[in-house]
Amino acid sequence: EYMGRHEPYAGMAALDEELEVIKSIYGDDAIVYTNKLDDETVESTIIEFDVLHASLADFSADTPKIHITANLLPTYPASTLPSFSIFVPWLEKRCMAALRDQLGSFLSDRVGSSVVFDAVEWIRENCPPPPITSDHSGKVELESGVSEEESEKPFDYAHKDPSVQCPVITSGSPLQDRKSVFQAHVATVHSEEEANVVIQTLKMNKKIAVATHNIVAYRIFVPSRNSYLQDCDDDGESAAGGRLLHLLQIVDVKDVVVVVSRWYGGIQLGADRFKHINNAARNALEQAGFIPNKSTGTHTATNTSNKKAKS
Repeated sequence: EYMGRHEPYAGMAALDEELEVIKSIYGDDAIVYTNKLDDETVESTIIEFDVLHASLADFSADTPKIHITANLLPTYPASTLPSFSIFVPWLEKRCMAALRDQLGSFLSDRVGSSVVFDAVEWIRENCPPPPITSDHSGKVELESGVSEEESEKPFDYAHKDPSVQCPVITSGSPLQDRKSVFQAHVATVHSEEEANVVIQTLKMNKKIAVATHNIVAYRIFVPSRNSYLQDCDDDGESAAGGRLLHLLQIVDVKDVVVVVSRWYGGIQLGADRFKHINNAARNALEQAGFIPNKSTGTHTATNTSNKKAKS
């Protein structure tokens, strides 16, 4: 329940307007209240949100939600930013802490502006999505185990056949632009199972696991069919997976999986982000010897030492 303020408050008009907008957008998913001192002076305004991940907006009310608490001091928005706590039921504490740090970078140059809505939507869009199962009724549940019948999705990271060994993974040099960092990882694979093991192995690396996006594409030649088995995954970066797969087709590589990790730095890059994703992938493919080195025109031998992702 929202408790009105009766005392002067820095930026009160701007805050009241922001609260009105938030209530109109989130409705019962946002609860606003104030903390007051003994003399009735407002100490802070608290907003608690329970919101769906952006990728699950069309699912039922049973879907697990992200809990966000925004703490607004009386000096907000004039001279301070809100402090946020984030609880995501499907993430480990270290991942939630990393998400909060990334949010801080996103908001760092926004002092003086109303930022609560932007922060909540940033969390909804950049938080790693939950592993879910769904039936035809649309009910969504946190995944505690997946049956064999549900194992057809190419990027079902929960499945790892112990008989499938992880191929050597080559990680390319990171590219950085306006605080965003891009790094590609490539490996030779001959089946979807090997591709999935590579992806899962990379996600065991703490840094890669908390990347804003891990964009995937693979292209595998199947001799028995004389055709290619290929697929891609945007991981929230719209159209990036398809562009990455198109690169693999253009350079005509086969039996390869590429994962490009992006850590968002808080500044939108526009179309440049696709250029960096493909450049990172191309550089890693060169480094691993899948395509000729642009400077020499020859394939480089892959150095397998210290290339495998570490957990």
